[in-house]
Amino acid sequence: MTRRGMWAAWCVAIPYAALMVCWVALAVTGGDTGYSWLMWLYGMWLACLVCVPLAGVGAALGAAEGSRVTKIWGIVAVVLCLPGFFLSFTLLGAL
Repeated sequence: MTRRGMWAAWCVAIPYAALMVCWVALAVTGGDTGYSWLMWLYGMWLACLVCVPLAGVGAALGAAEGSRVTKIWGIVAVVLCLPGFFLSFTLLGAL
């Protein structure tokens, strides 16, 4: 695997790790009476703001390397992060 292929794999894997951490934390704090679950939801939206371009770069690098798997999983990561990406702008507008 070349250096560019390794960067592509990392760029595609990071959004999945970020979404997993946020969803697990949201599930753990979902039953709380406070608003900690809402902070995790906002955190996930802001993580998606970073993860969409990151996954897109990973998919493009994977396509340039000829790795169909990296390209496809990068596109799936972009699609999974798109709702949070757009919702993060409403959050940033409220700040």
